[in-house]
Amino acid sequence: MIKIAVQGYDGNESVILAYNVSVTKTINSFPTLTFSFDAAGQNKVAENLLGPRALFTLADGQQYRLTVSNPVPNFNYRTYTITATHISHDLHDNYVRNTLAGVQSINSCMDLAIQGTALSYQIDGNFNPHDFGENTIGAGHGDDILSAVAQAWACEYWFDNRTIHIAKTIGTKDSFLFVDRVNANYISWTEDYSSFATAIHGFGKQLEQSSDQDSSNQNIQYSCEADYYSPLAGKSGIGAIWQDAYTSDTITDSNALQAALKSSLHDYPDVQYSMSWVTFANNSQIKNNIEIGNTGWLRDRYGLDVNVKIQSYTHYLDKRSGNSDTITFGNKIFDASEYESRQRKAQDQAKMIANLQWKINTAKSVGNAWTESEVQVFDSSKRN
Repeated sequence: MIKIAVQGYDGNESVILAYNVSVTKTINSFPTLTFSFDAAGQNKVAENLLGPRALFTLADGQQYRLTVSNPVPNFNYRTYTITATHISHDLHDNYVRNTLAGVQSINSCMDLAIQGTALSYQIDGNFNPHDFGENTIGAGHGDDILSAVAQAWACEYWFDNRTIHIAKTIGTKDSFLFVDRVNANYISWTEDYSSFATAIHGFGKQLEQSSDQDSSNQNIQYSCEADYYSPLAGKSGIGAIWQDAYTSDTITDSNALQAALKSSLHDYPDVQYSMSWVTFANNSQIKNNIEIGNTGWLRDRYGLDVNVKIQSYTHYLDKRSGNSDTITFGNKIFDASEYESRQRKAQDQAKMIANLQWKINTAKSVGNAWTESEVQVFDSSKRN
């Protein structure tokens, strides 16, 4: 059982004896707390404190507000399943009507985001001003503005109760090593090709139209335009798959536009790794530091050896519950050479299997047996 402090909206407090307690943290998202408890004994007091703005505090001091309460009758009492969202979600409480446009600092935008709330922020590192052009930031809830800040400055953030920490990238490098069957189970991944494209057209900054002409009869003109094609577009089985056009309010140079198009083109699948984590703490010499944003390595006996970043982490506080922590890693971007390598490997394997099949047929016809080395080669080809 895990003790969780609970406070009702009127200030009354109690303690919940909970189980199946887990905390999920995700980059650029609000952490969530889930747990269950039986409404019996001292938990009856806590049951009556559940309601709007109910606040839960864990042993590490982090606080969460009640989001969903799901009671189910169970013989002589109810069993509750609770979902709570980190207190930093109070950023959503206030709707900011003001807006900012043009060139703005990250501080001015964050001041706008926390306007009318009890939250503060801390910025780690230096961020250059961002030009929003004719677009604006604001006219939304505080968390919407925070998301716009993260997109504009390509930054990441995390929360310490009511303090928002912003950095170009969070976490530390080479902080973990997971090896299948050693300190990890079920390393898997998905490759999603639904947004795959190989070509993109882009527009630079729009030129101002003459005020003495009828704007309805003028064609929109841009400082520059360009196309960019992925190396994969030249493959006969792929060709040009067009992504939505790219536009910029600031770019006026064709070379800069080409660079922007190259970085914007989604000519790769979304590859996301996940795994169940088994520590084997008593017999493993691998010491890992698991926090969102940290990077490290995944390895298995099938040739997987990839550097990944922790995108999301679900940690169970009560280990005796039988639940395993789960980790989801951020998308791994591969360039065209990865798929060229796969194609060549497939061809090599096909030739090897055809050659081995010919030997099988020959052996059957003349009564010869394979050598031990040939069997090992065949087994190795199947594993790869």
